[in-house]
Amino acid sequence: MADRKGICTNFGNCSRADNKEIISIPTGADLVCPEPGCGTQLNEVRENGGYVKKLLDRKWRIQIIVFFLVCVLVGVGIFVYRQFDHSGNTSADEKFLARLRTVLEECDRARSGISPDRMKELRTFAEGLKLTNSVEDLIRTGKENYLLDKRKALGPDVTSQKLQPLCDLANKLGANGVVQGCTARTEDVMALLVQGEYEKAKSLCSNADNDPQNKRLCAEIVMPLTVEASFQYQKAGEKVSPELPFDANDLTSLVLTNRDNYRFFVSVALDNTFLYVFQKDQHGVINRLFPDPVWTKGVDNPLQKSNVYRIPTGEKEWFYLDELPSTKTEPINETIYIVASPWRAKDLEELYGKIHESTSAEGRKNLIEKFIHQLQARNDSNFKCLFYKEVTFEHGK
Repeated sequence: MADRKGICTNFGNCSRADNKEIISIPTGADLVCPEPGCGTQLNEVRENGGYVKKLLDRKWRIQIIVFFLVCVLVGVGIFVYRQFDHSGNTSADEKFLARLRTVLEECDRARSGISPDRMKELRTFAEGLKLTNSVEDLIRTGKENYLLDKRKALGPDVTSQKLQPLCDLANKLGANGVVQGCTARTEDVMALLVQGEYEKAKSLCSNADNDPQNKRLCAEIVMPLTVEASFQYQKAGEKVSPELPFDANDLTSLVLTNRDNYRFFVSVALDNTFLYVFQKDQHGVINRLFPDPVWTKGVDNPLQKSNVYRIPTGEKEWFYLDELPSTKTEPINETIYIVASPWRAKDLEELYGKIHESTSAEGRKNLIEKFIHQLQARNDSNFKCLFYKEVTFEHGK
């Protein structure tokens, strides 16, 4: 039989008790402490005595405590990581912005814009992610966030000299007006104006330098732009109507069918005025009526003052409506938008092209919504240099 084992409890009087020693007693002998002068009855330790000894041994006790603390810290670390690290479920937009930021850091080091090859890579990457927002919007947002972060890092008291490299980078990235404190240049202001970034252009003009051309350009923002626009129609079998101003009450109650015709007359008060006319039809599709190589052949932007422009241009030319589907029992709205400014509307031109290039119904819908927003932004901006007029009439059977 195996020896019996026990622990002495005569602490302070027995060295074996003080050392928490597990004492082996031969089989058949009394279970008492063999230490000379002690003889205390031992507390018997049975099968798990080896583990108890380790628990009672100071060295093992410290190691167990350390092991427990390490486990706790690891558990806390995993919890925090799962709470704050979203790499496992990062949205497609966030992944794209992260990739874009890497590209912008490269541009920052090289003091250059995004190269065509890099832009192609970004667009290919975006296609694979199936982004919820448009690539153009994300690129613009990414550029602005990057530049604003760099500007913030420079501090509020940065000198013009130290700020200039960041201003140059903003210019090369096509993000003029984002960095406050940058001296305006004519090309910077114009780049914003043609893209419909009027608020940014106005902000940039507040830092305009003494260049006469630049000051003149910035002054045009607050100059009123007058455009005279009228509407004329001819119902089947009836005489041609008078020319009706776009804000005439008669237009709000007008109902035209596919058997009727209509056209516009426009004149501008300033030379070199850029005019655009769009129509949103029964299907929600945007059509450009001016400038157009078919409807306004021989007449293009910019327009000159003292002329009255007929749209369509031919004396006997008219616009007409499609026949409504048989499922349409009630009239629907047709909306005409006329916008004008002293500059090209590249934002509208580019969006219009993308609408008609898109092969996705959902993509076209999103682009049309953005297009309408860009149109109406001209009215919401309250800039005197921008002309905006919208008229709606009914399309019936």
